[in-house]
Amino acid sequence: LTEEERVGPQGARAEERALNLLIAFRNRDIENINSYALLDINGNILFEYPRTENKGNESNRIYFTNVVETGTVYVSPVEFSPETGEPFFYFSALTVDSLGRQVGVLRARYDARVLQQLINRSSGLVGGESYAVLFDENYLHLAHGAAPETIFKLVDMPSSTEVTALQNTYRLPNLPLEQLSTDLPELQQSLIDTDTTPIFEATDVATGARINQAAAVLMEEQPWTVAFFQPQDVFLEPVDTLIRRTVFLTLITIFVVVGVAIALANIIARPILQLEKVANQVAEGDLTIQAPESFDSEVGALARAFNMMTAQIRDSVSNLERRVAERTRVIEISAQVSRNLTTILDPEQLVQEVVTQVRSAFDYYYAQIYLWDESQTQLVMAGGTGDAGAKMLARGHALAPGKGLVGRAAEMKLPVLIPDVEQEKGWLPNELLPFTKAETAVPILIGNEVIGVLDVQHSVENGLGQQDVELIQSVANQFAIAYQNAKNYVEQQKQAEYEALVNEIRQKIQSTTEVDSALKIAVRELGNALGAKRTTVKFNIQSEENGNGY
Repeated sequence: LTEEERVGPQGARAEERALNLLIAFRNRDIENINSYALLDINGNILFEYPRTENKGNESNRIYFTNVVETGTVYVSPVEFSPETGEPFFYFSALTVDSLGRQVGVLRARYDARVLQQLINRSSGLVGGESYAVLFDENYLHLAHGAAPETIFKLVDMPSSTEVTALQNTYRLPNLPLEQLSTDLPELQQSLIDTDTTPIFEATDVATGARINQAAAVLMEEQPWTVAFFQPQDVFLEPVDTLIRRTVFLTLITIFVVVGVAIALANIIARPILQLEKVANQVAEGDLTIQAPESFDSEVGALARAFNMMTAQIRDSVSNLERRVAERTRVIEISAQVSRNLTTILDPEQLVQEVVTQVRSAFDYYYAQIYLWDESQTQLVMAGGTGDAGAKMLARGHALAPGKGLVGRAAEMKLPVLIPDVEQEKGWLPNELLPFTKAETAVPILIGNEVIGVLDVQHSVENGLGQQDVELIQSVANQFAIAYQNAKNYVEQQKQAEYEALVNEIRQKIQSTTEVDSALKIAVRELGNALGAKRTTVKFNIQSEENGNGY
């Protein structure tokens, strides 16, 4: 409008319309939005709601200069009001007229304490006493899921020069130096090293001297860090009960913690991205758009249609639940297989029980175990499932080292995986197993020594993956221990029987006082014990005169 139009009825109507829009925007989240303002291209406040007497100039603020220079939507870091000390962060976007010319900036001021509300939702996500903490790029606590009294304090004690620089740019509360830090230099160093070491151990104000297992991730849209903490004694409690049976559970738990930390970062970033989309639509002239409600997975790129984004979020949640359910099932079955193995002391029975349980528990097509022969030159099949396994056992099926998947796994001492056998050159088909589509072989190790190979086959292309390899390797490790124990038990039984037999023969010999009877008893008992058809005792008596035997 021209100056003359602005002071007339047309200007009054335009002002009323602008204020009504600002009021409508703020009322969408009245608890957290502190104010909406419309600035002209010089940074002067034209309209602001709630209204203030002082219509100042904000041309020196970064949320104004950044938008004017780049023309893109801007989200500011958390700043503290120089007048009230209240924490805010700002969203800003260019406004254009009908000809596409820049005419000003739309600015929203958000209460930074809303971040604490988001963080509070994450408490207990991965078990008892777990919580999340949000840090900015200066390692200032923006939110703390267990100790909210630490928010807006730095992790480590800064120098007075650093404090002054941050306070001059409104990035730190105007408080005495001793009130601005939690004095945790080791935690700050771990956060600095997040790119290379995202999983670490650290102490925190909320848990005192207790050591926490922590995982941290950098957010994509803001230079902020989200860290997830859980006391190490709580974190390791379920692992301690299973660690003798399986080691890979620890890795799974760590992956879950990292996944939750990443998911939490997405939860925090989502509202910012949604507000950014609203601001973009408003700047383009669409005043009917409303920010959608937050969901529990990552929001797609702003260029995606809203309906597509919602579908992707639902798919992500569904896939996550499916993976968690499948992982839980695998853990339970693996634990049951481990318990069953510990009760079997016959080596041959143990071999057959392992292949049978592995095949049936995980719905594989076929499973088999090969062990070294006595000369350590061939891998001889010791157990297999179904008719194919019985036939190969009957004909003494064996493989040379380096031949086929089984031979390669034994030679390299590493698992070998073929997701699609038709695409693998040199794969050896078996006429007894015509439906094999995927195969993996893992070495059975005792220390660094290979004692055999556990081989599993599936009738579905890509039906075996890295998760199956880890699972089968875990079963192979458990089998190696159980097999060694069974062999030791059998040897001990044989030794005990031998000693009992020797003792029985000794007692029978000692029960007679005649040499002739003692010799007869010895010959008879040794023959019976050895299953000999004939037993003979020969004496070599030396002559006292010439020393020759006769």
